[in-house]
Amino acid sequence: MSVSSIGQEHQQGDAMQTKSDLALAQAKFDPVARVLDRLSKDIEKEYGRSAVLKPRGSMQQMAGNAYAVRYTLRDPEEARLSLTFLVVGGDADLLLLKGQDRSGSRDARADPGQVDQRVYRLREVEEIKAAVKQKIVDHLRRRGALH
Repeated sequence: MSVSSIGQEHQQGDAMQTKSDLALAQAKFDPVARVLDRLSKDIEKEYGRSAVLKPRGSMQQMAGNAYAVRYTLRDPEEARLSLTFLVVGGDADLLLLKGQDRSGSRDARADPGQVDQRVYRLREVEEIKAAVKQKIVDHLRRRGALH
């Protein structure tokens, strides 16, 4: 067996492992995604269609065993709350929640706005839901959408 064919087999094995790791991360995140979907519907009912939490694409590998999916909430003034959910760990059992609050007109690279983050265990779905809801309410309150 040649060195190049061994290298190709190794790359194919890595690609298969990455796909299975991504599938594991997605499966572990699925309960959180369902909670976010319900929370989005509740927010829409309470605050209107202009304050809707939506995923921006599918989960993607960021590095090693770290997979991310981003959600955004746009409010009437086009200010945006961006929530990035990063599933990490060998068992895909940890979730880093990163919130970024900024106005729609600013360049995120020049001025990222307010950023905060916290790590949760993926089984802490109710805590994650409460944290996301609080971030949304705080965002809407800062933008004057809440009375």
